[in-house]
Amino acid sequence: MKCGCGRFITQNAKALATIYETENMKCIHCLSDTLNVPYQELVDRYMGIYECRPCAQDKKKAEIRRKLLGLGV
Repeated sequence: MKCGCGRFITQNAKALATIYETENMKCIHCLSDTLNVPYQELVDRYMGIYECRPCAQDKKKAEIRRKLLGLGV
């Protein structure tokens, strides 16, 4: 799927939209504009919410991901 600006809407963008409770039909660039949060801050904080299957099964990485998302351990 593509955003109105022409960029692709990734799983990370959908997860960010859920976290920030905004509409999920925007790319990360448009989300950063809408939320008035610098793009690089969003990328640095939430990059890797969705990772490859072996990484997602790693318990340490799962804990870090849950902490970043504010879900506890």
